[in-house]
Amino acid sequence: MGRPTKSTKKALPVAEVAQAPIEEHPAWWVYICPSITGVQRQCVQVCVRVMGGAMTESLDVVQGKGGRPGTTTDVQGYVICPPSHYDSYLTLREDSYVPLVTPTWIFRSVLQNSQVLLPTDRFSANPTKVFSSVVMYCVQVDVDPRKVIAALMVNGGGQLVSLPTNAATHVLCLRNSGSDYTQAVEWQRQTKSMLDDVATNVALVRDGCDRFAAGGCKGSLPDMVVQYLLGQCGLLSPQIVSYDWVQECVRQGRRVPETDFSFPDNATPSPSSSANEPPLTLQDLIDTCQKQTIYPPAPASDDLWKDLSQHAPRSEAMVGEVIVFARHIPSSLQVRMRHALEALGAAVLPSHDIVKATYVVCGYQSGAEYSAALTLHKPVVSMQWVAACIAAKAIVATSPLATSLVRQTLYAPSRHHGGIPGMDACVITLSGFSARSSPTRDDIQALVRLSGACYLSVLSSHTTHLLCLEPTGEKFKRSIAWGLTNVVKLEAIATNSIENNEEVVAGVPKKGRVAPAVQKKQPLAKGIKRPSPTTNDEAKVAHDDTPPPPKARRRTTTTKVATLLC
Repeated sequence: MGRPTKSTKKALPVAEVAQAPIEEHPAWWVYICPSITGVQRQCVQVCVRVMGGAMTESLDVVQGKGGRPGTTTDVQGYVICPPSHYDSYLTLREDSYVPLVTPTWIFRSVLQNSQVLLPTDRFSANPTKVFSSVVMYCVQVDVDPRKVIAALMVNGGGQLVSLPTNAATHVLCLRNSGSDYTQAVEWQRQTKSMLDDVATNVALVRDGCDRFAAGGCKGSLPDMVVQYLLGQCGLLSPQIVSYDWVQECVRQGRRVPETDFSFPDNATPSPSSSANEPPLTLQDLIDTCQKQTIYPPAPASDDLWKDLSQHAPRSEAMVGEVIVFARHIPSSLQVRMRHALEALGAAVLPSHDIVKATYVVCGYQSGAEYSAALTLHKPVVSMQWVAACIAAKAIVATSPLATSLVRQTLYAPSRHHGGIPGMDACVITLSGFSARSSPTRDDIQALVRLSGACYLSVLSSHTTHLLCLEPTGEKFKRSIAWGLTNVVKLEAIATNSIENNEEVVAGVPKKGRVAPAVQKKQPLAKGIKRPSPTTNDEAKVAHDDTPPPPKARRRTTTTKVATLLC
C-alpha cells in the first residue's frame, strides 16, 4: 500500500471554536510544561484550542486561583508534562484537583472527536504508571491469564480491550502464527509507511499547525497534522509484543523497549494474507478512533456516586448534616456525591464555608480544607465514608468503639496523594476474605487500591504478597509450595497499622499523640525457594489456568505490607 496522499477523501472534522470568548471565559485551562518544545508543543497548543480550552503560563490559574491573590474560580485546570517532570508539579495536587497528563491525552481527545475531553486516568504522567496511554488487546490468551494481564495493565495506567482493533497501541501474542497475529502484522506494515511519512515531513506538520492556528483553529485539521497525532498516540505501526514484555515492565517498574520482545518476522506477513486485507487509509484510522468506545465517557467507579435523587425517593437520614468537600477531590466526583448526599437530606456547602461543616471530606491529608478542619476540630472523613453513608442511607459511625480498625482506616483520608510510596511495586492477592468475613473482601480490596498497590484476584507469578485472613485455603497452600515468603496474616499488621496512622483516624483528629514505630512482622510461613522457571515454562503459563511459581520481586518486603493500612 502506498502512502496516503495529501488529499484524503475526508479530513478529520473539528468543531469551530470562537477564540475571543475562550480567552476571557475558557472552559478549562492548560499549563504546558516548558520541556515540551518544537512541533510537539505546537500540536498541543492547536489541540487545546480545538477542544475549547486555553493556555496559561501561570500555575496559579490551573489551580483555580484566578491568577490573582485571594481569588478562586471553578474552571478546571490541567498540566501537560512528560513523565520526567511529573515530580515538579506534584505539589499542585495537595491543594487542588489538577490532573498531570502526557500530551497523548489531548491528542487522543481530538482524534476521538467527541468534543468531550477523555478521562485523564489513562494518560497519567506519573512515571510509576508504566502502561500509561497503552491500549492493548490480547490474542491466543486464555481467560485467567487475561485477568492477570488486565489487572496489571489497569494498575499501570493502561487499558486492555477485548477485541482486535487498529485503535490499539499494542498487540500481545503468545505465538507468531494464527489469523489474529497475521492481521496485526498487516496493520503494522500498512501504517508503518504513514509513520515514516511523518518522520520525514516534520516541516509540513509545523506548517500545518501554523496555518490552522492562523485561521482561528476552524475547519479540519491538515492531514499531516492528523498523521502526527496518530503517530504520537502509538497508532501508526502498533507494537506486537510477547507476554514477556508485560512481565519485564512490571518487574523493572518502567516501560522497557518493545523491540526486545517482538517476534522476528513481524514485518514479513505471508503474501496471501496481504492480498486478503483491504489497505488501511488515514480515514480508516480516524473512523476507528471516533466510532469505537476505547475510552468510556466516565470511569466505571463513578457508579459508586450515582445520583440518588433520580434512583430513589428522597430521605431525611442526613438532615442537619453539613458537608464540605476538599478542592483536591475531582469535580466530577464532587457533583455525584453532592447529588446523593442532598437526596439524603444533607447540605453541601462550598469549601470557604468550612466553619459551618459537620464533616469535611478529603481524599488525602493535605490541602487548605484539611488543615482548616484540623484547626477547627472538624471531623475529617474520606470518600469511602461518603460511599458507605450513601449505601446505608444513614450516617455511618467512625468512632473506634463502633467501627472496626480496618474501616476506621478506610474512612480516613489517605496519607498522601497517589498512595503509599513504594506500594506501586506490590501486587497483592487475598485469601480467605469474603462478603461475610470481617473485614470483608471489598474493604480489603479498597485498602489495597488506595495504598497504590495492584490487586490481583488470582495467585500468579506476579503476586508479591499474599494477604491471608487465616493460614488455610488453596492459595495459601500454593504459596507455601512455591516458596512465596511474603505471606502475611491480616491480624499481624492491623493493630500497628492503625496506630501508625498520622493526624486523622476515622474522622477524629489526633492531638499530641506519638505513633509507635511499625515493627517488622515475621511472615506467616516461609517455604523453600524454587529455581527460576525457564522461558518455556513462562510461555506455557501465559495461557494456562495454573500460574507459575513466583519470581523474585523488587522492593517487596513484609514491612511494606505492614504499612498497607496506614
